[in-house]
Amino acid sequence: MRIEVGWGLEGILPDGLAGQIIRDHFTPRFREGDYAAAFATASRAWSRSSRNSRC
Repeated sequence: MRIEVGWGLEGILPDGLAGQIIRDHFTPRFREGDYAAAFATASRAWSRSSRNSRC
């Protein structure tokens, strides 16, 4: 899995943070078969990162 970030979000969601979201939110829940929870928790993480951004 990977997260593709467009030009407008590079400062808000850098590669390192995208990788962390995959490791912390997607991977564990995918292993459990809980795909809805994977997307829900990852979406919350993206939302938090955009609110905390100063871009």
